Amino acid sequence: MRLVMPVLVLASFCAFAGGEFSTGGSEMWAFKGYSFATAYIYGEEDHEPDMAFRAITDLTWVPRVNDFLDAKFELKLYSTDGEVHLEDVYMNLHFSDQVCLRGGQFKRPFGYGYTESGSGLRFLDRPLWTGYSGFGKYGKRDVGFGLYTDFDVAGLDIVYSNGSRDNKPEDDSNKQITFHGWASPTDWVTLGGSYGSYSAYEDSTMESSFSSSGFGGYAALKYPASDNVDIGFFGEYLSLGWWGPEVSGLDTGNAGIYSVELNAMFGVENAWLLTGIQPAVRYEQISPAWQGTEAPDSDNYGAMDFCLNLFMTKYNTVQIGARNYSFEDENTDGYTDMYLNWRMKF
Repeated sequence: MRLVMPVLVLASFCAFAGGEFSTGGSEMWAFKGYSFATAYIYGEEDHEPDMAFRAITDLTWVPRVNDFLDAKFELKLYSTDGEVHLEDVYMNLHFSDQVCLRGGQFKRPFGYGYTESGSGLRFLDRPLWTGYSGFGKYGKRDVGFGLYTDFDVAGLDIVYSNGSRDNKPEDDSNKQITFHGWASPTDWVTLGGSYGSYSAYEDSTMESSFSSSGFGGYAALKYPASDNVDIGFFGEYLSLGWWGPEVSGLDTGNAGIYSVELNAMFGVENAWLLTGIQPAVRYEQISPAWQGTEAPDSDNYGAMDFCLNLFMTKYNTVQIGARNYSFEDENTDGYTDMYLNWRMKF
C-alpha cells in the first residue's frame, strides 16, 4: 500500500486547490476524516515498552456525482507500521431516499460495536470482541453487493459477499450472506438484529465444505434528559457458531459475547473552549467457541472500559481513559492499560 501515498497527497492537493477541504467546493472533491495522537501506558507486568506514543489518520474521499450516485474511498495511516491501509472503497446507487444499492468493499452490517463511526467513539478503542478471531468470520469488511433500506422508523440491509475479508484475495467459491434489520419506535431508541453466515472447505482438497451461522441483537438509546444532558445506553449480544468442520466424537459450542455501555453527555455553556463533558463506562464478556469432548472451564475473558471525554469545540476531543482486562483462568493475571488521546475531526 506504499504506492497509495502519492495518490493521497495528490487528492489532498486537488481538494485544497478547489478552495475547500471538507464541506465545500466541488462535490467531486469532498473529503472528511480524523486523526488520533495517543500516549498509552501498558499495565501488563513486564510489558516492553511500558509506555508508547502512537498516531492514526483516517482520510475519506466521498465524491458525489448527482442525487443518484456517490462513492466512498477511505484510507488509514498508522504510525506503528508507517503504511497506508485500504478501508472502505465502494459505490452507491440510490434508487430513492429509502433504497440504496452498494457495491465494493465495506463493513458487513454485523455487530453494532464494530459498525459505529470511528470518529465518534466514546472510548479510544472499539469493544474488545471486535478483535476476537471468531467475529471476523461473520463481521468486518468484505467485498460484495448490499441492498440497504431506510424507511425512517425501520430498515433492512442484505449483503452478499465473497467471504475473503479485509483486503484478502478471493481464493474459494464459498460466499457469505448477511442480514441486518432495525427499528426505531421513538427518536431516541433503536433496536436491531443481525444474521451472518460463514462457509469454508474442510481441507485443501476442496471436495467438501461446512457452514456455520452467527446471530446478534442490540439496543441503542440516547435519551434527552434535559436541554443540556443526554443519557446514552448500548447493549449487545452475539452468538457465533463454531467455524470449523465437524469431527466425529467431539462436541462444539457457540461463542457468546455481550457488551453494555452507559454514558452521559453534559453540555457546557459560557466556557472559553470546553463545550461538553461525557463520562462513559463499558463492560464486556467473551466466551469463546469451542470443540472438544466437553466445554472448557476457564477460557472466558473480558474488559471494563472507562473514559472521560472533554469536547473542545465540535472538532476536538481529549479522552482520558483506561481498560481493565480480566480473565477467568486463575493462572492469567488481569491488568489495566491507561491512555491520553487527542482526537481531531476535519
